[in-house]
Amino acid sequence: DKPSIKISVKSFGDWGFNTLSRKKFNRFCTDNFLTKEQEKLLSELFISKALAGGGKIKLVPKPYEEQIASLFSQVSPGKSALCNPDYPHILVIYSRKDGEYRFYNIESQVIRLLQGTIHFSSKGNICFGDYVVLQRKGAAKFESTKTKCGLECINHPANDVQIKFFIKKFYNEAPQFLTI
Repeated sequence: DKPSIKISVKSFGDWGFNTLSRKKFNRFCTDNFLTKEQEKLLSELFISKALAGGGKIKLVPKPYEEQIASLFSQVSPGKSALCNPDYPHILVIYSRKDGEYRFYNIESQVIRLLQGTIHFSSKGNICFGDYVVLQRKGAAKFESTKTKCGLECINHPANDVQIKFFIKKFYNEAPQFLTI
């Protein structure tokens, strides 16, 4: 057996806000070792946002920010999105504008940069440092007809957890080990 190197390739154009991971809510909670109480609180926030029509309320309203920040102080969704038994070793980011590939070692370069101070976006999404955002996936109208479970159900695809990555910002700021 020859050793293998796994690579994750992401590209961006003008915007550069890419999905790093999308998981079923329950899987996300398991992967990040959330307690049942923490899972229940987060579930209530996701469902409240879903039932209010997505963009009409914040995912994490102001009165819950301190509690959610505390909950996530020991959790690194960026790390859990990239580090699993099949995780890639190298992250390659391609800028369509520059026509340039940049290579990053996930374990020694990327993970530490994906962690950081927890804060909240104007939409109430949970931000980890400068590059990672946790949000409720949301749904296009057609998706709600594909499942027997309504938006009030945490298993509805719109209630999946998405970990988003400000890839353009990362590309412009993070030191890489190779550029082609």
